[in-house]
Amino acid sequence: MKNYKSKFVKIAVALLLVVSVLTAAVVIDAPVAGAQTTYKVSHNKLINAKTKKVVKGYKTYKNKLYKDGKLYTGVYHSITYYKGNKFTGLKKGKLYKSGKLVSTYTLYKGKLYKKGGALNKGRVVYKGKLYNGHALNKGYAVYGSKLYNGYTLNKGYVVYASKLYNGYSLNKGYVVYASKLYNGYSLNKGYVKYGNKMYNGYSLFTGEYNGVVYKNGLAVPDTKAPVITLSANGPFVVLIGTTFTLPTATAVDDRDKAVSVKTSIKNEAGQIKNTIDTSTAGKYTVSYTAVDKAGNKSEKTITIIIEASFEVIDIQ
Repeated sequence: MKNYKSKFVKIAVALLLVVSVLTAAVVIDAPVAGAQTTYKVSHNKLINAKTKKVVKGYKTYKNKLYKDGKLYTGVYHSITYYKGNKFTGLKKGKLYKSGKLVSTYTLYKGKLYKKGGALNKGRVVYKGKLYNGHALNKGYAVYGSKLYNGYTLNKGYVVYASKLYNGYSLNKGYVVYASKLYNGYSLNKGYVKYGNKMYNGYSLFTGEYNGVVYKNGLAVPDTKAPVITLSANGPFVVLIGTTFTLPTATAVDDRDKAVSVKTSIKNEAGQIKNTIDTSTAGKYTVSYTAVDKAGNKSEKTITIIIEASFEVIDIQ
């Protein structure tokens, strides 16, 4: 039994040695991977460095495309080449970049091109600047509800297309620009007081409005008192027991359309009375007073004497 095991071990070892020898033989006899073929340019042609023959077909070498050994000009795999390089520039009026038509707005040699390579048409903002067609915008223009002065957003107040702009936006609220009053972006209409000055429309007002006189928008002070007119001026001498009617009074003011007149009756003692008592002798003073809206006051006074009798003198 022991001999059998010994023979089996010897056979196994022998087999392993054979396999090792065969494996070594396979590795030794395997072909070595060939070195990559080397290209070079000779006399402006791409050639195989070993065979010296021109490389046929399309071949990219040092980032340049060759066809049959020559730098390629044309379209290959939808990419446009010029002398082996991916083309950047104008071709038949269209702009290419890295072999393809530009896919977004692109500025090239001072001109703006749009997607697809054609020159831009119409207005568009590119990198914060307004273009009109392929060139920078000139003059005032509204684009996207914003006012541009040339190719930049407007600054300050300016009237464009009969509308007032504050910066690049339409004006809001009242403001005076170029001696004219604007309400929002339009010229003001009607009477309005702005900045302590009265305007009629967009101009400073001169004239009378609501009892106030204005000159170049400024209120002219009212210093003139109303004028009182009595139906009779007196003085008056009245017999005891007779009837007496006070004169009526009216007042006229140069500013106010209507001014009321107040009446005050006082006796000799200075006491205020509601009426004149003609049943007793005495002396009364009647004051007529008028005050206008500006506070200007005027007053007229008459005297009334109540007597038992009086002498009539006939002057010849």
